[in-house]
Amino acid sequence: MHDTKDFERLYRDNYSRLYYYALQIVKDDELCRDIINDSFVLVWNKRDDIPPQKLLPYFYRMVHNRCIDHIRKEQAKARYASFYKVFYGVDLGGTDYDKEEDERFQRFVAQVLDGMSVNMRTIVQRSFYDNKRYADIADELGVTVSAVKKQMAKALAIFRSQWRADG
Repeated sequence: MHDTKDFERLYRDNYSRLYYYALQIVKDDELCRDIINDSFVLVWNKRDDIPPQKLLPYFYRMVHNRCIDHIRKEQAKARYASFYKVFYGVDLGGTDYDKEEDERFQRFVAQVLDGMSVNMRTIVQRSFYDNKRYADIADELGVTVSAVKKQMAKALAIFRSQWRADG
C-alpha cells in the first residue's frame, strides 16, 4: 500500500466502521476519533511492512488494543484515586493538590509496604501498581483467589490502622 490514493480510499471506506467499533468499546466520541486517526497514522508509517490484504484486520486489532489500553489506564487512575482517598481522605478528583502531602503519602505507603510479608506486599503491588485482577495474581503466585482476597483485606486493614496511628 504505497499509493497515497489507495490509503485515502482505505481511510474513507473504513473510517466509520472502525469508529463505531471503537465507540462500542470506549463510549467516547472524541476518544474514538483520536484512536482511529492515530491508528491510521501509525499504519501509514508502517505501510511497507504490512501486506495489503492484512491491513483491515490489522486496523481492527490496533483499534481494539488501543481502546482496551485506554480503559486499563483509566481503571488504573481510578484505582489509584480510590486507594489514595481511602488512606489519605482526599479526593484526587478535586483541584487541591499538595506535592508535599503527596510525597508524605507515598513515603507512608512505602513504609507500610516494607513492614508487610513478602507475599502480602507482592499482592498489594500487583493489584494497585500493576493493575492486575485477583485471579491473575492468584495464578501468578500459585494460590487461590480467596487467598489473594484475604491478603488484600489484611493489607487494607494494616494501612488503615497505620494511617490512624500516624495520622
